Amino acid sequence: MTAAPLAHVAPDRRSPWTWILPLAALLFALFLVRRAWAERGPGVLVHAQDGHGLEAGDPLRYRGIDVGRVEALELGAAGDVLVHVRLARSASSLARAGTRFWIARPVLGVEGVRGLETALGARYLAVLPALEGTASQREFVALEEPPLAESEEPGALEVVLLAAARDGLARGAPVLYRGLAIGAIAAVSLASDATAVEVRARIQAPFAELVRSDSRFYRTRGVALSLDLGGLELAVDSLQSLWLGGVALATPTQAGARASTGARFELAREPEAEWLEWRPALPVGSALTSASAQLPRLVAARLSWRPKGWFARSRVRSGWLVREADSVLGPADLLQVPEDAQEVFLEFGGARMALVSPPEWTSGALARRASAGDGGAPPRADTRALAQPEDLLLCADPALAPIAVAASHLEHDERGWSLAPLLALDERWHGAAVLAREDGRWVGLLLVADGQGRIADLPGP
Repeated sequence: MTAAPLAHVAPDRRSPWTWILPLAALLFALFLVRRAWAERGPGVLVHAQDGHGLEAGDPLRYRGIDVGRVEALELGAAGDVLVHVRLARSASSLARAGTRFWIARPVLGVEGVRGLETALGARYLAVLPALEGTASQREFVALEEPPLAESEEPGALEVVLLAAARDGLARGAPVLYRGLAIGAIAAVSLASDATAVEVRARIQAPFAELVRSDSRFYRTRGVALSLDLGGLELAVDSLQSLWLGGVALATPTQAGARASTGARFELAREPEAEWLEWRPALPVGSALTSASAQLPRLVAARLSWRPKGWFARSRVRSGWLVREADSVLGPADLLQVPEDAQEVFLEFGGARMALVSPPEWTSGALARRASAGDGGAPPRADTRALAQPEDLLLCADPALAPIAVAASHLEHDERGWSLAPLLALDERWHGAAVLAREDGRWVGLLLVADGQGRIADLPGP
């Protein structure tokens, strides 16, 4: 009888990697999940009228880069499309009031073609951030059309123009100043009482100073047809203004106060002849480049006297003075006693003083006279010499807009710097402070005589 075989039990000799590798893979997966969770930003809900082919997984983009992703789309109770968006952690600041969303898609209009990159590729959700400082917000309404510009700078000005009829004016039409575009029409709609057409115009921030309370807006067609001895002439401003029409702006030479957002103006069908002759000198861009620069504080002055003689009539001269710690500085003809004059009085800052002696200091066309001051003048260290032509700013009456002077309007002779005759100046600017737009420092005081302006150098500290 054959003996049954005996079984031998041996230990398992498998490699330890059989359990180390799965454990490492699990830990790596947990790391990726934790990293993805850490990079998740807040979720927002966007209400859209139409999905336009947008799908879950499509990106949210700002300036060509992905800043989030569409997680899901569903139909809302009101029949709109609910787009659930997850922002990237680095883009969490987009979730605040004023942020605008829209679905990027090909749009063909008379103002151009936009969103052409989505014609063959996938749609995406685009976003334009709100200005800093607004409150947090998680629910938004998408724009039906893309904004006119995919960038928005602080200081842009929006005004409302009232027209009798639309006359073909459309969104995207340019707002022109001297033939150059300074803004665009953002919307055209019927007034709430149906008595007029309201045109909302957006003026770019660098040109907002051009719109004053007494400005005039009028229609421009972008095309002019004239017939003379030389034949028939057709002039076209631009294709955009030809297709969309346009709006032109004119501001008086002596401009009023700056217009604020929401200001309303009448939109004329044709300009009046005098509008085309206006030549205001207003600062384009920032009034002062230096952020620390401050406009000077001047005091209005009035010199009155009666010439000698039985039948002589009293005379008056006005201008501006710089109030210092214990004196006033300004044009010499405001601080000196005129020849052959009697009963001379100087009024400034609510005070009235009789002048019987010459000023304590004179130099050329400037003078200084002792007076109780209030320390209102900027430090004398803020002054410097005007060595070469540069952009300037004339500041006087706070109620008047500062006058901008381009470097090309400065002329130099043996007496110093003068302003080109094309600038309209009168005694309201006599003694005005002259500031450099580059750094905001004082470079002189303006002297006005017979409508001509000349810059007087300031004395040293």
